[in-house]
Amino acid sequence: MVHREAKSRRRLNMADETIDLSPPPGNIIHTLRSLGYTTPTAIADLIDNSITAGATQINVHLDFNKGTNNSIVTVSDNGSGMDLEELKEAMRPGTVSPHDNREVDDLGRFGLGMKTASWSMGKIMTTRSKKGRSDNTLRWDLDFVEKKKKWLVQMGAGDLDKAILKLPADAKNGTIVAISKCDKILGEEQEDDPDEAETAFYETVEKTRTHIEMVFHRFLARREKITIHVNGNRCEPWDPFMQAHKYTQRLQADPEIYRCHGEDIEVAAYVLPHKDNLTDAEYKRAAGPKDWNLQQGFYIYRADRLIVPGGWFGRGSKKPAENTKLARVSVDLTQEMDAAWNLNVLKSEARSPASLYREFGAIAAATRKKAIEAYEYRGNRSIAETNQQQQNEIIPLWAGEEDSENGKLLFKINHKHPLVEYFLRESTPGIRRSIKRLLRNLEKTIPIAKITSAAFEDESTLVWSEFDAAQMSDDLKHIYKTYKEDGFTFEATKNIVLTIQPFCEHPGIVEAVFEELENE
Repeated sequence: MVHREAKSRRRLNMADETIDLSPPPGNIIHTLRSLGYTTPTAIADLIDNSITAGATQINVHLDFNKGTNNSIVTVSDNGSGMDLEELKEAMRPGTVSPHDNREVDDLGRFGLGMKTASWSMGKIMTTRSKKGRSDNTLRWDLDFVEKKKKWLVQMGAGDLDKAILKLPADAKNGTIVAISKCDKILGEEQEDDPDEAETAFYETVEKTRTHIEMVFHRFLARREKITIHVNGNRCEPWDPFMQAHKYTQRLQADPEIYRCHGEDIEVAAYVLPHKDNLTDAEYKRAAGPKDWNLQQGFYIYRADRLIVPGGWFGRGSKKPAENTKLARVSVDLTQEMDAAWNLNVLKSEARSPASLYREFGAIAAATRKKAIEAYEYRGNRSIAETNQQQQNEIIPLWAGEEDSENGKLLFKINHKHPLVEYFLRESTPGIRRSIKRLLRNLEKTIPIAKITSAAFEDESTLVWSEFDAAQMSDDLKHIYKTYKEDGFTFEATKNIVLTIQPFCEHPGIVEAVFEELENE
């Protein structure tokens, strides 16, 4: 009896025991280095910390230094700086919980950004911070951590030239983060050719500058300006909505207000000026880092920092289309909405809560409709000018012919339609015969009885296959390429397209696609 009781007590005690299953740091390091940062997004994450620290001057420098593995990236600021204890906490991975309350100007989220952003570029992260008389330097050396199998941060700059760890001029306090041994700054695969690698490196520098101008444009445009320099070049704010331009349309005088987690979301919809109302320089600048088509849609801000630069969501969301590329919508969130909007660790993605899906679908539809009108107007004008110049009528793809013998109406594919004519002419004899057989069989299998029956019951049920703007854009680009190879000029091809079905029925898409082709 006593023996059984003793065994029972041992089982209870074993249930309270703990087992250390801490993963080796090396494995975690490789995971944290592969979260999906690009160099521009990583540097933007470092700038977040500088802005949160109250910096007014931020200097970014990327030095090729005779090869990507020897490259050095620095981000320095004149912010409040940190003493040793604060610096140790800042260097600790995951030092702040995403559930903690934050100040309204705190751009952080998970307490990982400074570390993971740095590690995504290089293996050594050295941070110097000065606050009053306190001036300290700590560094993460990931090779050292893997070797020791412990999360050990080292004191001092190590082999790094201390001259690199300079704060901005006249900075009494501040912080500088230096990343060296940059084995991933050009991505997983480094360029083999040194000249190509250097060219790619400085292309990355330019992408970083334009990304910063987009993400922090509100901070750069403030009266109490924050200045950011990339390799000595001052960043200028890039306003996605061209609010200062007289031809920019704002759909509402004041932002729409929606509630989320007890906080207000401000939403403002814009339609940018058409190319006709922009100079070449304005049009190029307004295109943005990702170019016109991918920059349309919702712009989600969190504490004035841009998180998502474009893309459609909400009920009935659409893919980017050529004739909606002037539509852009700003959405302002607070840090309290992070969880509801599924903000990711990179602060590069957010997804609207289901409770607002209908509202954002309606906002998107209204903005796209207004943007389409700008192209429809110009497209219809182009059709009128084309017909006036050429005295042409619209060329249908289907033609009705009267059978003189029995007085019946026959529907046939119009062989004089430019597309049909072109492919019949350019095909080999064997393929030409196959195309003609296909056309004959299409003509003989029109479901006339089904069409007339449906029309008798409800004519509104008779529609063409669902219109797809993106698919039509692709078809137009293919047609343009085909005609160009055949010697047709840009204008001649556009004039042909504007007089043939189905493209003449969607002049806005034709106008938008040929505008893009003209700028390639």
